[in-house]
Amino acid sequence: MPHRSPVLLIVLLAALWVGGCAAVDVRVESLATLTPAPSPTAPPPPTPAVQAEFNAGLVAREAPDDSAVRVFELAAPHLIYQSDGSVMVEMMPEWVAERVYFVVNTGRGVRLRLNWRAVWLAGGAGNGRVGMDVYLRTPDSPDFQWVETASTADFYEEGVTFREELLDSTLYLPAAGEYVVRADLKAEAWNDAIGAYADGAHTHETTVVALNQPDDLVNTLEGLSPAFGELEAQGVFLDWRGWRFGPCFVRAEGNPEFTRLLDEACSAFEGGDWESAANALQDALNTTDDPSLHNRLRQQLGTIAAAAGRWNVAVRHFTEGERVALGLQDALEVAIAQHNLGVGLIYAGFGEQAEPYLWQSLTLYDQMEDWVGATVAWGQFAVYWQDPETFEWVVPSLYESGLPQAAALDALWGALGTDGG
Repeated sequence: MPHRSPVLLIVLLAALWVGGCAAVDVRVESLATLTPAPSPTAPPPPTPAVQAEFNAGLVAREAPDDSAVRVFELAAPHLIYQSDGSVMVEMMPEWVAERVYFVVNTGRGVRLRLNWRAVWLAGGAGNGRVGMDVYLRTPDSPDFQWVETASTADFYEEGVTFREELLDSTLYLPAAGEYVVRADLKAEAWNDAIGAYADGAHTHETTVVALNQPDDLVNTLEGLSPAFGELEAQGVFLDWRGWRFGPCFVRAEGNPEFTRLLDEACSAFEGGDWESAANALQDALNTTDDPSLHNRLRQQLGTIAAAAGRWNVAVRHFTEGERVALGLQDALEVAIAQHNLGVGLIYAGFGEQAEPYLWQSLTLYDQMEDWVGATVAWGQFAVYWQDPETFEWVVPSLYESGLPQAAALDALWGALGTDGG
């Protein structure tokens, strides 16, 4: 089923964002106290080196403010207290991507969430507890370090009763890099009256690729507008910030051979000779080790190939561009690269592989509050899904932004034969 939410409600791969629930009585041991939970199985406190690298905290309130965090709902534990006094626990883990992208220098946190429920049936009674131990592997360490233990206080109910509450643990990562977050989840239910006990456990592990947001999102009308070709009329909606005004505007100090080849590429492109321009750009790649230049040239090469309908070549360049962009740790460049790679894969005939890249770019646009860039990506989804409801809100949004892509998308909407367009 296609996703049809507006841009301000962009989902994280359709499963990572959740709303507020009831308040929860919590107990937390974290880096702030350096004291693990008083339990025989409590993990040791973190080493001073790990303590200095990040802060961790637990947030749980009646209406949690998730606007400044990225939420990962890990599980929905169910604790059931039956009429005969027996107890049951089901962890019900949620799906979360194994690798996610996160803009780290915006003050946002990575929020791990348990949305737990407990039901006491008629005649049922008993205690319960829900908790998690959180560990982090930082970019400069091969080992996991304990971050915190978060747990509800022990609770007790009897009779016909229902509770639905949140348990959150929020990490604030200190810098860009590749982190691995592991959460050991546990839920316990017991009835002392008859000696009944049940528990459930689940371990969740996710790689978090933390990226920096640049000072300038280049989300101007000029930066996002198509520069050449007829791609949009064909339903192709690239992020034109990858082109960045073409080879005539690429600079490299102290590299005369690179400059000579860029002069060739500039002259050829301005003369309408795309093939010669691409050949000069390809040769220029061999004259520099600067990753920022490789990133820009790969995006320009991919865009020229796309405009020429050479989709396998475009995918090759966009693939290399994404690899280089990740090394730059620049959230905007990664979002552009993933967007354009996703588009290239669609038109190369690999739609199933394309969607994750487009979704990943949308999560980065959303975190950077780059609503115009995100709307262009939604425009590509509208075409790919051929979905009137997505066209219905994306087309007016693009018109409001002033982008020329609006008219092209409007025409494609009209071609669907629906009431819109």
